Amino acid sequence: MVSSKRPILRECDNCSRWTERGSFLPSRNKNREGITECNNYVCDVCQREAENLRLVRDAAKKFVERSAA
Repeated sequence: MVSSKRPILRECDNCSRWTERGSFLPSRNKNREGITECNNYVCDVCQREAENLRLVRDAAKKFVERSAA
């Protein structure tokens, strides 16, 4: 018998793509009642793009620091 449970499609809070592959990232935003934190759902594509941007910024910062010394 095949399971009827399928992954839940969610909308990425960054790019608005609908996907089942992603993760919830903690947010410092509070919900209206202020009781629990609202988490952001981010798809895997946006996570990879953000990681690549971070790596490029770090490399550029190290290059500037080395050339200034």
